Amino acid sequence: MSLTIRRGGIAAATLALFLIAAPTAASAHVGVSPDRIPAGQVTPLTFSFSHGCGESPTTSLRVTMPKGIGSAWPAFDGDWAADIEKDAGGTITAVTFTAAQPVPVDLRGSVELAVITDKNAADELVFPVEQRCVSGTNEWTQVAKDGENAHDLDSPAPSSR
Repeated sequence: MSLTIRRGGIAAATLALFLIAAPTAASAHVGVSPDRIPAGQVTPLTFSFSHGCGESPTTSLRVTMPKGIGSAWPAFDGDWAADIEKDAGGTITAVTFTAAQPVPVDLRGSVELAVITDKNAADELVFPVEQRCVSGTNEWTQVAKDGENAHDLDSPAPSSR
């Protein structure tokens, strides 16, 4: 086999490995969908994660509500319990989802809640998330500054526009 063919095969194999690994690296955080929340409408949100804390399974997700969320309702799911936190005025400040059984590190997990924005909601809503595991936590709280790409952050907070 010629050196040119071998180099081409190595290059193709390297490219294939990159294409397989790139989506995994890009999704290695907690995300939210949809990525747009219409103002004043009830919008179901799905928060998903694709790993635990290192080798430790996920036990809960605590989602902090940004200013501008008027109401939030966790979806009923037999695999997760939900605890709603409110401030003294009755505004929802966070929702903690606790897994009935820890989610293994090699499985994808997700939780859902519906929200409605009020008239003071920002164009971009950032939902800091604390991912708690049997051992350790991941804090998904970083927010991209102007001109910065959120995908370049180590621990980006999920956000919706």
